[in-house]
Amino acid sequence: MLGKKLGTVLVASTALVAAFAAPSAAAGQSGVSGQEVRVQANKVHVWGHQVAVRTARSTDSTKSKVVRRVDKGDHKANCQRTGEQVTAEGYTNNWWVWLTETSPGKGNGGWVTAVYVSGGVDNGKIPGIPTC
Repeated sequence: MLGKKLGTVLVASTALVAAFAAPSAAAGQSGVSGQEVRVQANKVHVWGHQVAVRTARSTDSTKSKVVRRVDKGDHKANCQRTGEQVTAEGYTNNWWVWLTETSPGKGNGGWVTAVYVSGGVDNGKIPGIPTC
């Protein structure tokens, strides 16, 4: 019985590690043992209007494209990591947050600068959101 429980914990832990390895895997399927892995997304509050959601953690148009824009409100966030430093609206931050779904039901995510996410500090992580 104990061995069976330990095996379950190991599979679950492996699945979570694989899910956080890349935001795209965390947002849907990971391929770990052929099982679908769903990671519970946290919610973050975006305070800006028409904030760019990007393909990469940069505002450089040669490195990152704007895939859509989000308005002020709560959005599902999977994880965060550092990228290009952004200064806007009197704030500076080099952390970017992966929004898992920017259009409900479509599973389309992207990166948004932490400058426009409530709860952080200049060049600091957003509390409660894991690192990718």
